[in-house]
Amino acid sequence: MTNKDMYRNVDKPSLAVRMYNVMKNAKSVTKETARGGVPYKIVTHNEVNNTIKAEMIKQGIIAIPSVSNHTREGNFTMVSIDMKFMNIDNPEDCYTAQGFVGYGVDPSDKGIGKAISYATKYALLKTFMLEIGDDEESELHNLKPEPVSKFTQSSARNNIINQTKIGGFNGWC
Repeated sequence: MTNKDMYRNVDKPSLAVRMYNVMKNAKSVTKETARGGVPYKIVTHNEVNNTIKAEMIKQGIIAIPSVSNHTREGNFTMVSIDMKFMNIDNPEDCYTAQGFVGYGVDPSDKGIGKAISYATKYALLKTFMLEIGDDEESELHNLKPEPVSKFTQSSARNNIINQTKIGGFNGWC
């Protein structure tokens, strides 16, 4: 499909046009009151999912997350997901966003689900450039980094190396 063809068929637009329309039409998400013991407001998975889902349905896009990597140490789970977006009118017209990381802390079997939900939330937030109302970077002031265990440093280093090898971008399918 050439660039001109991408915009020609108004009845069945390309995935790029559909994703652009989701970006253009999606409402901002709002932070909810703190809960679960955290001292700050949060943007929930459900808030992001509900905001994007309605626009994706209108545009005829489906999203399929898949776990590309996961680790668990004690009650701490980390996953990396890839999110494949497909045009329902032409499933070969697809895009895969790679390497979204999520963390889950849970002493039982819920850590992986929490980590996948977190990674999915950020994949959607960042892919569609959703506004969250506040500047994420200015939320916490004067924080000092905590010491990191050798396991965490090693895992983070390996994760960065693996993501670099993958390239972090699969592009159009």
